[in-house]
Amino acid sequence: MSDPQSLVRQGAAQVAAGRVSEAMASFQAALALQPDHSEALGQAAILASHTGDADEARRLAERALAVDPAEPNALRATAEADFAQGRLAEAEARLRIWLKTPDLAAGPRHHAMGLLGEVLDRQDRPALAFQAWTAGNRAFRDLHRPRFELPGRQRLTAQIGGLTQRFDTASRGGWPDGPAPDRTPRRHVFLLSFMRSGTTLLEQMLAAHPDVVALEEYEALAAAAIAFMGERPDFEGLKALDAAGIERLRAAYWAEVAGQGLDPAGKVFVDKQPFNTLKLPIIQRLFPDALIIFAQRDPRDVVLSCFQHRLKISVYSYEMLDLTNTAALYDAVMGFWALARERLPLDVYVHRHEAFIQDPKTAIAALAQRLDLDPAGIGDPGERARRGLTASQSARQVMAGVNLGGLERWRRFKDLEKVEPILRPWIEAFGYPTS
Repeated sequence: MSDPQSLVRQGAAQVAAGRVSEAMASFQAALALQPDHSEALGQAAILASHTGDADEARRLAERALAVDPAEPNALRATAEADFAQGRLAEAEARLRIWLKTPDLAAGPRHHAMGLLGEVLDRQDRPALAFQAWTAGNRAFRDLHRPRFELPGRQRLTAQIGGLTQRFDTASRGGWPDGPAPDRTPRRHVFLLSFMRSGTTLLEQMLAAHPDVVALEEYEALAAAAIAFMGERPDFEGLKALDAAGIERLRAAYWAEVAGQGLDPAGKVFVDKQPFNTLKLPIIQRLFPDALIIFAQRDPRDVVLSCFQHRLKISVYSYEMLDLTNTAALYDAVMGFWALARERLPLDVYVHRHEAFIQDPKTAIAALAQRLDLDPAGIGDPGERARRGLTASQSARQVMAGVNLGGLERWRRFKDLEKVEPILRPWIEAFGYPTS
């Protein structure tokens, strides 16, 4: 491919697919052909920011802005570099200038408002920070409303409520014993819960271990989900699945894993997908010997973090553009989790995020023992993110490593009080203080 613009389009597609290292190679190839290609420079600057190299992000962004002072990715990367390097006044000024750009598209505006909120929060101006997040989310929500609020379609929270009712009915008479264990990996682990519960931080630490292979936020259970958890969930059909059907769906799962370039044979295989919480009946039916690691974090910090961060738009993240809807979605997912844990013979390990942050050595030792791993091999989560080995939207936070900064952040924001009644059952159930 010898056309710089084609290489830039290829790199953008690779970014969308989470293939960060390949995307950077595409942008660098475009720059080798045309060193002043402003879009390639801006895109490369964003990736440098994504991997924690603020100096390189700034250098590339300044080259792009010298060609095109309005290049959006370069503006974003420079503001992110300012923020990462603690130049908060500069970051705020740059973001406010960016937000005055004529005809600024909704996506960049959402990101700029979100980052402005982070800057204001870091400056100890939490009320203004929350206002920025709210305004940015509201506009982005208006943009995507026609896509996600179609006439006659149930909202996601209602759909999950219906899913829970169907599973409740189907599981009252008991759940069948699992088939013979699947021996493809040495140990099969599903790491799940809810977004922003600490799953990425833990997965990246485990993935650094030489005896671990990890799959990050990929829908490997798609074939089974389509068959049994579509618009009309069929839990009775899942219960009645015979050995041949189970083997067919297992094979489809492992084919998806192999398609991601992973070989779990003889390893501890970690499938990290927070919303696999809603697929627990499928997981237990296909992989009855799997270990379920449930990442538990204070519900108020989870909801705040989901509302605050600019997540790739999806049926889930659309709900997170509104604080009350985020809390309602959390409540619905946890309702399904509680029922699944009650009705299914699951092997569950609860990973409490706060305990891990406060004493990582003890928490890692306990988990390593459960997984039969040498704890010394569980490494720095930020190292993989800095190498571009994570496609997670939490990469920038993971690069900061294990730190106390995310604990009880909800206390800074008075707006969280309005959703506490929705979250209170889970705050109490998980053992967090109610005030």
